Order: sequence, then structure tokens, then C-alpha cells
Amino acid sequence: SRKSRVRIKANTAPIRCFTPEQSQQFLKAVHEDRYACLYVLAVTTGLRKGELLGLQWADVDLDRSRLTVNHSLQFTRRLKGEDGPRYVLKGPKTRLSRRTIELPVVAVEAVRRHRELQNEHRLLAGERWQELGFVFTSLKGTPLDTGNALHRFQAICVGAGLPKIRFYDLRHTHASLLIHEGVHPKKIAERLGHSSIKLTMDTYGHLFDGSDRESAERMD
Repeated sequence: SRKSRVRIKANTAPIRCFTPEQSQQFLKAVHEDRYACLYVLAVTTGLRKGELLGLQWADVDLDRSRLTVNHSLQFTRRLKGEDGPRYVLKGPKTRLSRRTIELPVVAVEAVRRHRELQNEHRLLAGERWQELGFVFTSLKGTPLDTGNALHRFQAICVGAGLPKIRFYDLRHTHASLLIHEGVHPKKIAERLGHSSIKLTMDTYGHLFDGSDRESAERMD
């Protein structure tokens, strides 16, 4: 069927992502950027774009170095003359997409810096600030429209001499880094919020190439 053909094509598409060395280079390049926290969380948690944008401060527990994915934010088209928000906050993509993720130190530090920056924006905006509880916001407190952030992301890659990849490929990068460090596929599936470990292996199975050689070397 046509649906099956599309699925096969999607699963055989090459995965583009940063290597571990390129990932370190990228994190250094974005350290002082306004959107640094967004980029750092994308690499270190593998959250989907909608999950990142839907994060609220109530979902983040920095004392325990973790966050919980409770929502996904999607922008909608506003009809001519229509008033009201251009976004909708939905539940996660699947049941397993609602998950709690442990944060590495680099991510916790990025979130703390981001919170300080947001407090500065809140003071500067004054009465124009809309307190909606989102982690990633515009300069007025409304959910972040990622147009500028995505454009900036591409510019950073070019400026740092890194491959030009999509923002979504930071999710692939996260998965590849976990594979590189020998994390079990089941744990990777849970962290990514995949509906099954089969989806994880269908998507990233080729990145496990060479693991059998490693097994033989360890046996020696």
C-alpha cells in the first residue's frame, strides 16, 4: 500500500547527527547564545521540538536534576481577523511520551542560566509581560515562536564549521551519543519516548554496527 511504501522510505532515510566531538564543539559555540538552553536540552534530552516548547517551570525540578514531559506545544494558523492564542498545548504524542528525564550537569547549568535570563526579560517587559509559566518564551512571556531560534541554530552551525543539520537532528544526535556510550536500547527508547523498542531499533539500529566486533574484543 501507499502507506507502507511511505513508512519504508522513512525508515531507510539516513540519520544525520553530530559526532561526540562535534556535539562538544556545538555546546561550546552556543554557550553564550540567547537560545543556549533550548539547544542544550535538545542535545542532552532528545526532546521533540513541541515537547521543548511545551515545557513549563512546574515540569522542571532542578534540585533533583530532572524534568517531566507533560505537554507538547503546537502553533496553529490564525484566520484573518481572528483573535486569541496562535498555539495549542496538547498532551504528549503517545502514552510513553509522558516521561521523566534525568538531566546531566551541563543541562542543569543551562536551565539555571536561562531562568536568570528570563527574570531579566520579565523585569524589562514590566506590565507587557504575560506570565504563562513556560520555560521558553518570547520577550513578553508568550510561548517561543522558534523561527528566530531555528534560523540562529543554522547560523551557529555554519559559524562553528559544523555540518548543517536540522534542529530535529539534535534528537538524533542525542540517541547516537547514548549508543556511543553503550546505553541499552530499551533505556534509549524510554528516554526518547518511543512507543516501542522496535521503533528505536528501526530508526537507529545501523548505529549499533560494530558492537559485535566490540563483543569479540572484550571476549579476547
